[in-house]
Amino acid sequence: MAGSPPNSRFAAWYSAARPRTLTATYAPLGLAAVIALDQGVFELVPFVLALIGALLLQIGANLVNEYADFRRGADEHKQAGQGMTIKNQILTPRDVLLGAIATVLGGVLIGLLLLFQSGPLLLWIGMGGVLVVVTYT
Repeated sequence: MAGSPPNSRFAAWYSAARPRTLTATYAPLGLAAVIALDQGVFELVPFVLALIGALLLQIGANLVNEYADFRRGADEHKQAGQGMTIKNQILTPRDVLLGAIATVLGGVLIGLLLLFQSGPLLLWIGMGGVLVVVTYT
């Protein structure tokens, strides 16, 4: 897929989400789960919610980057690689921007749900995470 444009909307969204980057999300959460299991404090539901929320935020960051790259003209000279779904006219800039907003909001909503279960420290961690997501390009 890296050498040619995606040939379907699903493939375009998959490319724009940049799934190869998601290890940066699920690997640390997996390690945290192992540590929590070892300490006897692992809880499945909060872990699954945290994983889904973090993945949504990572995908949101990737979509923000996809949109920003197009707006800045960073994709003009690229011939192949992840993303470029806007440049290749498979997804519109509006599609990608709305996708970014939807995934970030989904991650934030899950974060708020977890906040009610865990306490105020998570608010500061979450706000920092969202700041990174929306400013990442």
